[in-house]
Amino acid sequence: MCFYLFMILAVVGPARAANQWNYETVRNSGKFCPERDSCNFGRSSRGSLELDWKQRNCFCDQECSTYGDCCIDAKAFNADEQKENFNKFSCSELRQYGAVYMRTECLESWSLPNIRRACEDSTQNSDPVGSMPVTNKATGITYKNYYCAVCNHASSDVQFWKPRLECPTLQGYNSRFNNLTKSFLMDNLKFDKGQWGVEFDTIGVPVFHACYFDPFLPDVLEPKIRKCNSYSKTSSCPESYTENDTSELCESYTGLVFSDDQVFRNTHCAICNNVTTDSLICIKLEGRRMGFLDHFKPYSFAVLFDIDGSDGDQVGVTEKCFDGEIWDPFARKCRNVICGEEGRVFVEGKCYKKDEVPTTTTTTTTTT
Repeated sequence: MCFYLFMILAVVGPARAANQWNYETVRNSGKFCPERDSCNFGRSSRGSLELDWKQRNCFCDQECSTYGDCCIDAKAFNADEQKENFNKFSCSELRQYGAVYMRTECLESWSLPNIRRACEDSTQNSDPVGSMPVTNKATGITYKNYYCAVCNHASSDVQFWKPRLECPTLQGYNSRFNNLTKSFLMDNLKFDKGQWGVEFDTIGVPVFHACYFDPFLPDVLEPKIRKCNSYSKTSSCPESYTENDTSELCESYTGLVFSDDQVFRNTHCAICNNVTTDSLICIKLEGRRMGFLDHFKPYSFAVLFDIDGSDGDQVGVTEKCFDGEIWDPFARKCRNVICGEEGRVFVEGKCYKKDEVPTTTTTTTTTT
């Protein structure tokens, strides 16, 4: 009977302690930054674009539960959720936009290897459509590409970011001849030896002008993306560390602290990694070039392309794409981005030829 009671206490005890955590827990650690790591001090951010890591070391909004960056006294704080969600998202650096939270991996249960590879492998420069991020309009979660949305069962209501094609050396050409249009560029754009570009012959000598693709965030998605902090953080205790309470706290809330060139998720992570609280500070000291944002070049020749399930504004397109297809402006055709092959449909988690869909399936073609 005593042993049974001990087991109950062993299981319930830590959960009860977690429920009792509050900002006093951080104060008692020996290092705290109330204007940056508490929801009861300083200005509270209201929108996704106002969540500023330069001003805050954790956040207080409802979405912090999803992304695992809640302050310990946030209304949405739940220790178990914070522990589980902290590493669910990658912090991806994007030109013009900086660091953005993205899902870059499939669910562990996902069984189709071709889609997993398309999601998780490094970006393929040869495939602008397959490398564009997508954002789920319902949840606001951004995925590395459409395949990542598919293998996270979130592709039914996504919007593609737009491919922005920038050709730096074409600005001079266009200033001189003023004859470059989107359709003219598409007629001459090619992928050669690992590089996109266009080739012109103006003086009897062909010249290849290199071009580069970057994701461009549509205005309608701007309030939905969430900025992240791209610092490499220590967010767990060494396996040899034996103080369980500190280990649990380390993995269960966010309140960044800094020591020299080290970044810790919170003070408890610093303590269990043998860093004294006296050496911790609330702001990362950076040089002038640190955190520099690589903007689009305003004087380069650049073109935006639409990716959607219809014909968009593409020249020469006479029909819309079917469900589960998007318009690929570079291949100039509707493209099955789920199965990767024309003439196939995605039904109940598998790809089939249209005339080979099993009659036992219970749902119609879907993009999820």
